Amino acid sequence: MSKSNVQTFLSYLAFEGFVLRIGLEISLTVILHTVLFQITKSFMPLAQAAMISWLISCVAVMLLDKLFLSKPAEIYRKAYLCYLSGGFDKSLELLSTIGPESDNLIKLSNNSYYLRKGELLTKSRDFKAAKQAFNSVNDTSLEKLAVLKYRFFLEKGEEDKAEQYLNESLEKIGKLPSLINEKGRKLLRDKKYWEAKKCFKESVELASSGFNYATAIAYLGLCNLKTGHAEQGLEILEGIIPEIQSEMSFTDSIKPVLAEVLCYRSHYYATHRLPNKAMLDLKYANSICNFPYLAKITKEIKEELELSYQL
Repeated sequence: MSKSNVQTFLSYLAFEGFVLRIGLEISLTVILHTVLFQITKSFMPLAQAAMISWLISCVAVMLLDKLFLSKPAEIYRKAYLCYLSGGFDKSLELLSTIGPESDNLIKLSNNSYYLRKGELLTKSRDFKAAKQAFNSVNDTSLEKLAVLKYRFFLEKGEEDKAEQYLNESLEKIGKLPSLINEKGRKLLRDKKYWEAKKCFKESVELASSGFNYATAIAYLGLCNLKTGHAEQGLEILEGIIPEIQSEMSFTDSIKPVLAEVLCYRSHYYATHRLPNKAMLDLKYANSICNFPYLAKITKEIKEELELSYQL
């Protein structure tokens, strides 16, 4: 097996193949235990030899995982958390330490690296570099690339181009919930609530579970707040927000979704004589994501709270 194949396999274990990784680590623990037991049983009681062999094997594999396989994934996560807090330069710096051109044995795949790099550069408004990053992504990540390039055009202010690109992507790779959710979010921000509601209903029908389903349900709840179905909307949000919060333990990428949902619900509370709930939602939203596009609605909420409730 060549060095590049070994690196590819290790990178898969570190960043994606968690189930396989656990299986291999359990197998390695059993093998180490068997070897150590054969050695230690010759000079100590069998029960004691078995216990010590198992303990040493477990500690050895845990250290291997922590110091070797988990470290690059932790750097990747730290880079994303810096990005959520607005630390774009620090995030790019961390990302480069595990990129394809880094000296690390375990590196991010080409697509994972350039997709995340393009996403970071888009938010930091370095559009030329972001475009170069997206151009380095191959055709195996079409869905994620379509979502990020749509956001890229929106961030540049090229809304017509963004809409055209999204429609082309829907025709090319199909009506995927992730793409429909992006379209719905844009309509929601443009205050086209009924059109947005239609998008999220379609997405719910297409996605039976997972990230995109939770996202669609949450935004559908927000649309209900704006289309005369506030009670139903609040009920939906009360049910889905705890699910999204539990998902955050495994998926950091859902944090911007939760932050935006909380900001919109906070705005509803602020304009419907519920200032304490509005403040709680706003503080929580700002604590998990600090993207520029959330600053506008945050400012509106604070102005409403200060004007009406002197908060």
